[in-house]
Amino acid sequence: MGRGLGVVGDLHQLDQRFARRGEARLSWEDTLTTVAAETAGLGWIHTVPNAAVLTAGLLHGDGDFTRTIALTVRGGLDTDSNGATAGSVAGVLTGAAAIADRWQAPRGHGPQRRLRLRRGPRQGPGGAHGAAGPDERGRRAGYPARVTTTDTYAAYIASLPRVLAGAAALFRDTEGRVLLVEPNYREGWALPGGTVESDDGETPRQGARRETLEEIGLDREMGRLLTVDWVHGTGRPPIVAYVYDGGVLADTDLQAIRIQEEELLSWRLVSREEITAHLPGALGRRVLIALDVVTEGSGTAELENGDRVG
Repeated sequence: MGRGLGVVGDLHQLDQRFARRGEARLSWEDTLTTVAAETAGLGWIHTVPNAAVLTAGLLHGDGDFTRTIALTVRGGLDTDSNGATAGSVAGVLTGAAAIADRWQAPRGHGPQRRLRLRRGPRQGPGGAHGAAGPDERGRRAGYPARVTTTDTYAAYIASLPRVLAGAAALFRDTEGRVLLVEPNYREGWALPGGTVESDDGETPRQGARRETLEEIGLDREMGRLLTVDWVHGTGRPPIVAYVYDGGVLADTDLQAIRIQEEELLSWRLVSREEITAHLPGALGRRVLIALDVVTEGSGTAELENGDRVG
């Protein structure tokens, strides 16, 4: 880190401050709070806050490839770029031999589809554009110009608002207690679940099942959708959080649980009365409402920041 600070120079004093605070071992939560406070007003794609989150992820990753990427991505902002950069730097620091096989193996989602775009004027019954085809005069106000190249389309997509998606499963035992997992990359507890890999074509339901298999070793078909929560955040796009009914786990199911050691420390069963003590804020309210939906047999609950709407 000392060598890096020597190269950065005075141009990026803010990044140097975060690096030195990382060396002073602020907690991860305090580090993110500091980043948000000292970069207030800068956009989520601005270099300075993203460089600060990246620096913090590298420091708090403690030389572990997986932890470094996970922390950096969970720091928010421009997550795909930051995660890629963190992985590149961490890979150089640890060496290829220290990178787990699961990061190097093919994803298995099949060949990527190539986007085919129409080039040139649209042909219709009336020739170019057709008799009723659009032109500059007929284009509705606020609509983008016709996309004719891959670069133009990519730029248009990049300009659209971003929304992240996460999916989790609500498992209970025969006494009605909720299964929670303890991540190793942050304080607190969570439902089994994680980010929906929408770039690979994954749906929220598929994501909840995959995350459950990866985190606790149980491959179970998800039940009905219990809650959908629109969660605002600082320094990141909003998250749409889906909670599915994982069902009731028998004693044999609980005995078969094998946690993902790369990301989890432990698991436990928690009564309804203990939920908010383990899951503060919007997540705890979301889980309580999901339990109500199960008990009442009512329809999917729409939430904003853990509270019912509509």
